Amino acid sequence: MREMSVSAINFSLMAEITSLMGLRVPPRSRALLDRFAQTDDWVSSHRLNDIYEDLIQASGRTDLGLQLACNPAVARFGILPTLLMHTPQLGIALAHIQRFARLLQDESELTIIHEGQQVRVQVRPFGSTPSGKVCRTDFIMLGIAHVLRLFGKGRTGLLQVSFEHAEPTHSEQYRVFFDAPIQYSSAISELVFSSSMLDEALPGADPMLYSVMLQRANLALAERKSQSTVVDRVVQEIVQRMHVPPRMGDVAMAMGYTERTLRRHLKALGVDFQQLLVKLQAEHAQSLLIAGQRSIQQIAGDLGFNNTSAFHRAFRRWTGTTPKACQSGAMGSTTEDL
Repeated sequence: MREMSVSAINFSLMAEITSLMGLRVPPRSRALLDRFAQTDDWVSSHRLNDIYEDLIQASGRTDLGLQLACNPAVARFGILPTLLMHTPQLGIALAHIQRFARLLQDESELTIIHEGQQVRVQVRPFGSTPSGKVCRTDFIMLGIAHVLRLFGKGRTGLLQVSFEHAEPTHSEQYRVFFDAPIQYSSAISELVFSSSMLDEALPGADPMLYSVMLQRANLALAERKSQSTVVDRVVQEIVQRMHVPPRMGDVAMAMGYTERTLRRHLKALGVDFQQLLVKLQAEHAQSLLIAGQRSIQQIAGDLGFNNTSAFHRAFRRWTGTTPKACQSGAMGSTTEDL
């Protein structure tokens, strides 16, 4: 299942929507919303998926994603909704959705394909459970359909809508919301419409407000990218010191930060230093083992382990398999090498 870091805006939005819908929020999800909705933290998408899952189970609403997308609160959070409501043309609006997705999560969940006289908007949502993924897919797909309807003067103009998941119990709502032929159990979730729609203009768009919001979006994205470079530098410093796994204070000093400042930067990006260190250690160990140029004992030393037993235990904890199984190309094997 796909995972990424998501902005706290997502949790603020969920808190507002659940309140407006009058949904009973289970204790686990309430704790997550209370914790993240009022912060600037970036959090694992698994947390948002947990909320989807809890709400579906508590309410019995398999159509939760569709209901979330229809809620007017969606238009009140973040820069992107206001920007879209004043973007001059649909083609530009879709480009903005893809470009500025990183204000809400690590990467866009959309791929836009121009294919002859048609445009395909493909959706690859994050989601760690099947029902959570369906909820996220519904939310994004209907959100795009709303944008098409906004520019299409009340019509979506959709030629075909496809979903990866099987036909759900709320399938009748799909026909109402999308107003197009629906296909289930498809290879990918996507919306297809005529490329001629890309030139559709938005009635009532304010050029001055559009310019202001576009500038704000670009500035916010530039800030987000500058923060991301912090992670890149942390990765470089860790890799350079892989022979003696560094402490956070060592990395912070090398970057010219105090440990407290670096921790704050990483927290804002939803990155945990120790988890990043372990991830890099595991990836480096796997690459050395698969290359087959060094013995397991040598690789253990390269990674700062005093003996192969300690390396074996750590590698098993990181990957669920053994160094020998990895070296032989049999990842996931239970064969012991000690």
